[in-house]
Amino acid sequence: MVGPWLRPFDAWHTDWTQLQIAPGITHGHWLGSDAIGRDVFVRTLLAGRVSLLLGFGAGAIALLFGLAYGALAGTLGGAIERLMMRALDVVSALPFLLIVVLLLTLFGRSGVLLVVAVGVYACIDLARMLRAEAARLRVLPFVQAARALGAGPWWLLTRHIVPNLLGFAVVYLSLAIPQAILVESFLSFLGLGLDEPSVSLGGLLAEGVQELEDAPWVLLAPGGFLAALLIAFTLLGDALRARLQRPGVA
Repeated sequence: MVGPWLRPFDAWHTDWTQLQIAPGITHGHWLGSDAIGRDVFVRTLLAGRVSLLLGFGAGAIALLFGLAYGALAGTLGGAIERLMMRALDVVSALPFLLIVVLLLTLFGRSGVLLVVAVGVYACIDLARMLRAEAARLRVLPFVQAARALGAGPWWLLTRHIVPNLLGFAVVYLSLAIPQAILVESFLSFLGLGLDEPSVSLGGLLAEGVQELEDAPWVLLAPGGFLAALLIAFTLLGDALRARLQRPGVA
């Protein structure tokens, strides 16, 4: 997050005297420069920050809607649960990429629209997983006892089901964020991402492909950063899941 302030170069400054400079220390371009002299290191850090913000935003949307939808379906059960899950199956069967292209064409390329679209896409799996866990909790003795004492669906949902789903939701969030980053990078690589001056890792990858033959570092730098980011979040998710599954951990 603070990387761009640690370097003397501006992410959009063009230096026509240092075009496609190879990575090095003496000239100050640690990861080299691109075809119009922009510092690859600073641009990669800036793009990583943008991708992280988009990923966290989409992850928050996925968590909010996925938790609400899955917990409600699992708590209510019966015909309502089946209807809600069939509706989710219909949504998941829609061509996500085609819909995003259509929305971006109609409303223009927008970071907010991109975050919402990726967040809704990511919440489908979360809703399914939490619905199954909520259905399991629904038949446990403490929930049945609360129902026998007159607790209604809203009380069961807010006091018993959702609190016991938060651990699973947080674990999934650590996996939904890299999924959102990857989807956003793919869309940006296809030219459906943010407009300049904003740039994400997918946008840098698209630029790097055009310079692959003459300046491969322009592609390798954001590609390596993206891979490291995805691996880090995956390891975090695995650690959280292992922690949650340990005996005695609620």
